[in-house]
Amino acid sequence: MESTFSDPDDPGYKSFAMLIDFYNKGLISPERVASPNPHPAFWAGQAAFHQAWQGSLAIANNPEKSKIAPNADYLLLPDKHFTWSLPAGLGISSYSKYPKAAEQFIEFMISEETQAYLFKTHGMFPALKSLFEKLGAEGQIEGYEVMAEQAKYQFWLNNPFVALNLSIFMFVWRYSPFITVLFLGVLQSIPNELYEAARVDGAGPLGQFFFITVPSLQRVGAIAVILILIASFTVFDDIYALMGFDEATKTPMIYNYEVTFEMGRFGKGSAMAYMIGIFLFILTMLYIRMSFRKEKA
Repeated sequence: MESTFSDPDDPGYKSFAMLIDFYNKGLISPERVASPNPHPAFWAGQAAFHQAWQGSLAIANNPEKSKIAPNADYLLLPDKHFTWSLPAGLGISSYSKYPKAAEQFIEFMISEETQAYLFKTHGMFPALKSLFEKLGAEGQIEGYEVMAEQAKYQFWLNNPFVALNLSIFMFVWRYSPFITVLFLGVLQSIPNELYEAARVDGAGPLGQFFFITVPSLQRVGAIAVILILIASFTVFDDIYALMGFDEATKTPMIYNYEVTFEMGRFGKGSAMAYMIGIFLFILTMLYIRMSFRKEKA
């Protein structure tokens, strides 16, 4: 069987070639290639670069724990230093017997006093952005300037406002031609005699629009609304390809996919799919009914 990495154009081949090149240059050691924990390798002086957590310099520059002390420092990512954001949250299980106590514990752990105490006693970086910035301004966080500079460069789609508005723009751009053709077909089918008779009766442009054009477009307008509702419930590929499971752009189908395949909750995902299917079936029946009414008219 042909190896996956036998093609020089394969990304896996290029990755292994880069790994071998790093080894030949002495940037990594062979015993650390298969190690599941890269932190000891860096502290032992067996690696030149290391992706670590905020606050890792406190260990890396501690001569009692690290051989590379005091030479460790943060390094901005290449190019424009673009990084990513990892959403996180705290929740209470629906199976918890003590939800109120759990809520009180969460409120206690995320309070500024508690996080400041944990930072001073155990070096745990605060999750509160305001406290993090405060400690950095006071010079208590080593490498804060580099971290603050890095935080300025995030992928522009990570901004919820931008992601949501871009998703709306894509949806409108995708379905505007279809809706335009629907309305254009109705407008071209309105007899000119109606407008001529209205002008004879003294109707102006506004009167012709509100008493002839708008009533003629009402039925197809309702059909267009139903079709757009169906499309909005089933949209998946465009948004998922750009934003993934971003909370700001999570449609019913994306949430259903996340619950079913990412979380592995097939029962809940199946129930959601049935509910979405029933709702879309009702919309489809309305569409068919209004279409037949239009043909009879």
